[in-house]
Amino acid sequence: MRHGIGVDNEWITEIQSRLTVGNREAYLAHECIHERVVDGTRAEGRSRIFDSPWLTAVVHSWNGTHLLHIGHATIKAWPFRQGTRRQRNYQSDKGRPYSDIWHSEVHAPPVDVQALTFAEAMRDMHGPVGMRNLYFQARFTKDGEPWSITAPCRYINYSAGRDEYYQVISGLVLYRKDDFRFAYVSFSVTESGCHLEICYNAFTNVFLGQNIGLRGKLGNALTKIPVVGRWFVTEEFCEVDVFEDASVDLFYSEALADNSAG
Repeated sequence: MRHGIGVDNEWITEIQSRLTVGNREAYLAHECIHERVVDGTRAEGRSRIFDSPWLTAVVHSWNGTHLLHIGHATIKAWPFRQGTRRQRNYQSDKGRPYSDIWHSEVHAPPVDVQALTFAEAMRDMHGPVGMRNLYFQARFTKDGEPWSITAPCRYINYSAGRDEYYQVISGLVLYRKDDFRFAYVSFSVTESGCHLEICYNAFTNVFLGQNIGLRGKLGNALTKIPVVGRWFVTEEFCEVDVFEDASVDLFYSEALADNSAG
């Protein structure tokens, strides 16, 4: 992916994941810690590149270019405090979305892939798995439309005993609720079916989503206090959507790994 087209500084990243909703598609670039572009001079021991703790990534989508982030709600310069929590796209210094100023391009030509049956996947788990070339496509129905997430396999559990299964966890991937979100996707596959879950970032109280019992009630109450409530808000991977009607394809592709940096 190529970004920053239209301004003085451009950059390239790998493609982290692809999301489709109906016939619309969006791509998530590889994430980074928010940084400045500087010259090579020394800065007397002070950081001149890393200027904030925000984790950021570009989204190239059907409705423009977005710059997502995740970070703690109490950061002083954080522009997404209580009252503006639904806004996750950066605004530029001129008050316009970045997609009004620069845009990104996706280089993702068609490639050959080798699909794996369940038996082939289980066989390969017990051998030298080429993780860099192993991908998945998860398909499910949401809001009456077909959705899919395509991404590299990052982490795989699998059975070493008689009951055969494999369970993939991968992230960051791109997901969408009322807006685009960072997410992790996990699916457990047996010969008879597939269970899929998507865990995405959302605002919660400092007790990390404990919404039952005294601590949970106290945490939720504290977040609603005017002015000081934001000090009790955090953003974590704390919400989960479950899909029982999902299907998943596992496949190898050396060409896709080579092209992911485009």
